[in-house]
Order: sequence, then C-alpha cells, then structure tokens
Amino acid sequence: MDDSDNVAKSSLEEWISFLQTGDIPESFTAPGLPEARERLKEAGMSDEELRRYRGYMDNLRDARSALSTSYMDGEEKGKAAAKAEDAKNMKTEGINVDVISRVTGLSAEEIAGL
Repeated sequence: MDDSDNVAKSSLEEWISFLQTGDIPESFTAPGLPEARERLKEAGMSDEELRRYRGYMDNLRDARSALSTSYMDGEEKGKAAAKAEDAKNMKTEGINVDVISRVTGLSAEEIAGL
C-alpha cells in the first residue's frame, strides 16, 4: 500500500466521522471539510451574527484585493525603475540609444531624460 492509499483512507474516514457526528475537528483536512466547517459555523449563527460575519468576510476580501493590487503596482514600479537604471547605465557606457531602446523597451525620449 502506498501513501496515496493512506491519504484516501484517512480522508474517507474524516468524512465518515463528520457524517456520523456532525462535528469537524480542526485537525481534519480532507478535501472539502474546511469549507464544510465554515458552512456549519454560518448555519449556527443568528441573523445579526451572520450579517456581521459576512460583512467581515467582505472587508477581508476587499483588503486582500487591495493588498494584491498594491503589491502588483509596486512590482511594476520596481521593474520600471530597474529598466530606467539599466538604460542609464548603458547610456553612461556610450551604448547607442536605439540599442538601449530595444533592450529596455524605453523610448528614445525616455532615455534622453535619464
């Protein structure tokens, strides 16, 4: 028996345990059980708790999205700065502006401004 058999057996056992008891311990990791655990938590909430919980989850999603966007923006700015630095160094070495433009993707005007 290989490890995949043990994992499958373990996952099946976790699901069977959940179906028998209605409880999903935090240690259970079978596919789908973490989501089922969240749904069970929601099912046990009052209308007010559910409204607040969903608001919290919406805010969390928005914050993650903003963070991801900020990261990508910063990454793009860093790439642009690196291109400019490379172009500046090539310009200092006397490399032809057309070559610098092809290598960095910067326009001749952008390179002239460095």
